[in-house]
Order: sequence, then C-alpha cells, then structure tokens
Amino acid sequence: MATVVEIKDQQRAQWADAAGAWDRYFEWYSGAFRPLMAWCADAIAAAPGMRVLDVAAGSGQPSLTIAPRIQPGGTILGVDFSPEMVAVAERHARKAGATNVSFRTMDAEQLELPDASFDAVTCACGIIFFPDANRALAEMRRVLKPGGRLAVVVWDEPSKSPFVTVGGGALGHFHAPTPPSPNAPGAFRFSKRDVLDRVLRDAGFNDVTIDNVEMPTEFDSTEEYWQMFTECAAGIKARISTLSKEDQVKLRRLVDELAAPHMVNGRLRLVSTPLCAAATR
Repeated sequence: MATVVEIKDQQRAQWADAAGAWDRYFEWYSGAFRPLMAWCADAIAAAPGMRVLDVAAGSGQPSLTIAPRIQPGGTILGVDFSPEMVAVAERHARKAGATNVSFRTMDAEQLELPDASFDAVTCACGIIFFPDANRALAEMRRVLKPGGRLAVVVWDEPSKSPFVTVGGGALGHFHAPTPPSPNAPGAFRFSKRDVLDRVLRDAGFNDVTIDNVEMPTEFDSTEEYWQMFTECAAGIKARISTLSKEDQVKLRRLVDELAAPHMVNGRLRLVSTPLCAAATR
C-alpha cells in the first residue's frame, strides 16, 4: 500500500501533467461547472468585504467566480498543492483583471495560515483527492472565524455522475477500481450523504446541510468528451498507456456504448448532480 508521501508525489506529477489541459479548457470548465461555482458563492453568502479561502483551487475556480461578489474590500486566496495548477490560476486571474484574488502553492492538510483568519472557506471537488481528508477539513475549520461558513462539493453516487462514469466507468473495465476506503482518494469516497455528513461533523463543523445541484454538460460528440476527459482527469492518460493497443480500441468502443443513453439530438448531454454541503464553524 502506498504511503501518504508516495500518494502526494504521484498526485503532484499527475496534476503537473494535466495543468496544460486545464489551461486550455479553462473557459469550457468555467461555463460547464458554473452551477457549482455559483452554489459555492451562495453557500458562503459571499458579500463585500469578506476574506475567503478557496482550498484545492485548481485552475482558479470558484475563486474567480466569488471574487467580484466580495468587492469592494473583499479578498480571496486560492491554494493548491500543484505549483503548475497555481500558475494556470494566476494567468486566468490576470486575464480576468481580478485584482482581489491571489494564489499560493499549499498543502490542504497543512495550511500555512493563521487561526480564525477567514470569513469563509470553499473546496469544490477537492476533498476527494486528499489522502487525509479529516485533517484537511480540520485545517479548514481552524482557519475559519467562529461562525464562518464552509462550502464543499463532491461527486454523488456513480449513477448520478455520468460526467465521471462514462469515461471512468469504461476504464474501470480494464483497471479494476480500488476497493472503497474512507482514507483512500477517489471520486466517490464521499458520495454517500451519511459519510459526507459524518466527516464534516467529525472535523467539528455544525449546521451541516447537503443538497444536490444539477450540472448539465454538453459535447458535440463522444470524441470531444473523451479528449477532454483524458487530458484533464489526472492520471487517466497514464492508466490508458498501460493497455495494449487492442484494449485501447476496446476501451474507446466501450466509452461510446456508455455514452449512448446520454445522446440527445446527436449531442452528448451528461447531467450530473453533485453533492453540495454547507456548514459553519
């Protein structure tokens, strides 16, 4: 079994490899995931003057969605443990002219920030990747002011997450998925409401509420989806590269099969409903 250090080293390498794709797909991602980013801003009641922390900020969302809502006087700090992803976020912040946003390379499980220094914390599709999610959530609570708000987004169960399962499910036929473990990074580790509720409460959060937010994503074709998925999903290309050419052809056919029920008027329409949890310190 890999150690935490080995897992993080592998993740850093995977995100470094995927960063260029996240840069290229930034506009698409910002549009496709807009419902989740808007929910994050609403869940923390983003308002002028607030100081916000965005953990696992990736290419810059939801930081750049929240930034205008906390003006004037508000600031948002986005942190991510991948320096390559931080560089992508910084480029898009400059492009957007978002002067109240900054980004830093930082491990979510060891936030180099003072206690009780933020009004709100967001983490969109981030805690699923943390080897020690409990520690990361405890760190988020530590840097929140008393009464501060937390907004967390994770994938719901596979049947409600076709954006992940069309590609990931196909690949799973060739790479057996790792058995679920509360401490193992994975897309669906918090897909059960009771598990998500418990990990938040165990970290000391109160007033936990969990909702589903509909997130439709559309593609001109299955090929367009597959190209985006394989470039942006960290580690996917490496897993595909281990397959024989014959299995890679079979994989691509299976993606088409799994996508078929989601084809609407010749376009691929994947409607996912991620779990969105809000809580207070």
